[in-house]
This record gives sequence, C-alpha cells and structure tokens, in this order.
Amino acid sequence: MSIITTKSDVVWNYIGTLFGMASGFLLLPILMAFLPPDYLSLWYIFLSLCTIVSLLNSGLGPSLSRNVMYAWGGADAIQSQGIANAKSDKPNMPLLRKVLDASKCIHAFTSSIALILLAVFGTVYIRHITQMLPFETILPAWIIFCAAIFLNLYYDYWAVFLRGIGLIASYNKILVASKICDLGIATALLVSGHGIVSVAISYFVSGCVLRLLSKRVFAKRVDIKTTQPLKSRIKETKEVVIILWPNSWRDWLVAIADAITTQAMTIVCSLFLSLTDAGIYALSLQFITAIAKASDAILFSYQPEIANCIVLKRYERACSLVSMCMIVYGILFILATVAVIALAIPLLYAISDSYQFDIPTLLLLAVYMYLLNRYKLYAAVIALTNNLCYWKSFIVSGVAGLVLSIVALSILGSSTYTLIASQLVVQCAYNIWKWPRFARSTIGCNSFKYFFNLGRNELTAKVRLAL
Repeated sequence: MSIITTKSDVVWNYIGTLFGMASGFLLLPILMAFLPPDYLSLWYIFLSLCTIVSLLNSGLGPSLSRNVMYAWGGADAIQSQGIANAKSDKPNMPLLRKVLDASKCIHAFTSSIALILLAVFGTVYIRHITQMLPFETILPAWIIFCAAIFLNLYYDYWAVFLRGIGLIASYNKILVASKICDLGIATALLVSGHGIVSVAISYFVSGCVLRLLSKRVFAKRVDIKTTQPLKSRIKETKEVVIILWPNSWRDWLVAIADAITTQAMTIVCSLFLSLTDAGIYALSLQFITAIAKASDAILFSYQPEIANCIVLKRYERACSLVSMCMIVYGILFILATVAVIALAIPLLYAISDSYQFDIPTLLLLAVYMYLLNRYKLYAAVIALTNNLCYWKSFIVSGVAGLVLSIVALSILGSSTYTLIASQLVVQCAYNIWKWPRFARSTIGCNSFKYFFNLGRNELTAKVRLAL
C-alpha cells in the first residue's frame, strides 16, 4: 500500500516531539525545586542507565520497523539483506502477522535480559555512586524504575508497528497522552513530598499508558487474526527470527555505538567529575539531545513514505523527501540552539542558581551533536534499503571515542571540554563525511547540488501549499 505522509502526520509528529521535550522541561523546574542537586543528578543517571539497557530493544526497533514497512508496502517476503519485490501495492497481511509474532517472542527475551542486568549490575553501580546518600530512600525508586523499564521494553513493539504502517499522527497523540500522565503524576507526588520515588512512579504509569493505547489503536486499524495452528505459527516465528537476526545484531551494535557516543559519556562524567558536575553535564546533554530530536522529527515523519518509495523504486521522490528533511533539520537545529541559550537557560537561572551552565560547553556539545546526528540520519536512510554497511565504522568510532575520552581525562584532567573534544575528533575522522555521501549515492543522487535543489524545491512547494 502506498504511504502518503499527510500534514496531520507531520504536525502531530512535531506536537508529540515538542510536547515530549516540553514535558521534560516543564518538569525540570519542579524537580529542581523539590529535589536536592544530588538526587536530581541521580535521576538523570537513572535515565542514562535506562538508555543503555534499552539498547537491547534499540537494535530490534529499526530492523522490525523496516520489515513492517516492507510488508505494509506489499513485499512478498522479508530478506536478510535487500528488499524483496512488491508484486502488489496492497499490504501483505500474512507477512505482517509473522513479523508481529516474532516481535513478541524477541521482546520477551530482551526485556528479561534488561531486567536481570539492571537488578544485578545496575544496583551495584547505583549503590557505589550513592554512598554518601541514604540508600533506603533510593531503593524503592530504583525498584519501581526497573519494573517500568521491563514493561516498557516488552510492549515496545506496538509503537514500532504503529509507525511502520504510517500511523504517525495516532502514535503521537498517544505519546502526548502518556506525557501528560507523566507530568501530572510526578508533579503531584513531588509537591506532596515523596522525593525521587515520585518520578519513578510517574515514569512507570506513563509507559504503561503509551504501550496499552498503542496496542488498542493498532488492533482497530489492522486485523491480522488467524486460526492457524500454534505449532505452525511457532515454526514460522522461528523462520522470521532467523531472517531478522543478521541485521538485528548489526542494529544492536549500531545502537551500542550510539549510546557510547552520547549517553555513556554521562557515566564517564560521573566517574571523573563530581556528582553535581556530572548532573550539570547530563542536563546540558538533555537540552542538546532534545534539540536534535526536535530537529530530526521531520525525517521520521516521512520515513514510512521514503521506505515505501524505495520498495516501489521511486528513487527521485525518495531523494526529494530526504533532501527536504535534511534542510529542515539544519535550520531547526540552529534556531533551537539559539532559543535554549537565549531563553531556556536564563529561565532556569531565575528559578534556581544551584545549577551553573557553561555556555561554551553547551555550544561545543551542540556542534558535536549536530554533526553526529546528521550522519546518523543519513545512515537511517541507508538502512531503509536493508543494508547496514556502516555498522563496523560506527562501532570502531564509538569504542575509539570512549577510550580516547578516558585517556584524555586521565592525562589532561577532568573537564567537559576534554570529554566532548575527544569524541568530536574521532567522529570527524571518517563517519561525518563518509555516510552522507554514501546515502545520497544509494538513492541515486550522486550530485550534491542536484540533491539540494530537489529538497529546496520540495520544501518550497510544501510551504506554498501550507500558506
């Protein structure tokens, strides 16, 4: 089935993305008012650990999403590499059901592994960094947080399927509802004096709302019920898992590299800097990550349509959409960075002077995240062809950046400048220039000037239509 990205999809994707960021920023002043700096820093370290264990699903998400798009686009089969021909532009429902069964099986396994890792190694780490804090106030929050991560990771496949079949607007409406729950519950509990356990409970409830509503909407839109015998379904599930595995483990490694180049740096900070300084770095990273997420939302709005164009071999249309998305990404990233420095940070200073942001550090982090996220967006386009040729360089650069950061911090002293600069040097050596060029070539557009003009014309046409 041909997927057309509507204005509603784009608008709701931005509403969902911006509301997700706004809810975090709206909650931040409340956290700063009702949590001491050490506990606030600890909460952001909780979130960094969540990001790390979520890598178990991060590898699955892209692989499953691509194959959902292929099945919905009419592909007659899924392959380990490349895309099968689409004999029809109608959804292949039997294939979609097979992918769903495989998703349930795989997510049950990965969520269980994540829970074990958090319960064992995560608890040891949290206990190590909170020796100066009463652990009896931290343990309940940590237990609830671990339970929330387990349930969120298990039910994550519903969100993947909603986006994969092009229900971008529906998914983001659900996302907004879950964020409202998160903000409301956390605020009520913090004001009533429940401390760090407040945000753990709100995180748990909002995750359940997101997954359960996603399941309900998908079931209303797609009927893939079957009377096929259980034994036959188990056999088909094994076959699908075998097909998905070659690219899934590559996606996992790419996700690990992504965490090393971003969230793992918060862990490194907590080992070399004070807990308060590490918390300030984590807050700065949250700002820049939010900017990157808002800026790249446009590409993920159009991702199902781009994948559909690739399946149906409409390459010029795919080039136009990708180019337009990259132009919008650059414009929004610059504007959002200026807004954060000019508006958001002064507002936080007015609320509390306990947190002192270093603007040069924030700007250096912004440059790093812009370049990092840009080549990852191009890599996401390459992945739509079911070819993950970039995975080795992602892993090498991620490990090299981590090692260089630790060595540099040990030799040059503890500094956020050293941490960020080490990562930036490694990424500039190869990834930043290699994969944008390769992505444009993959979708049949070797000339950057032609590629840019396609995007500019597409953006101009959409702006005129909107006006």
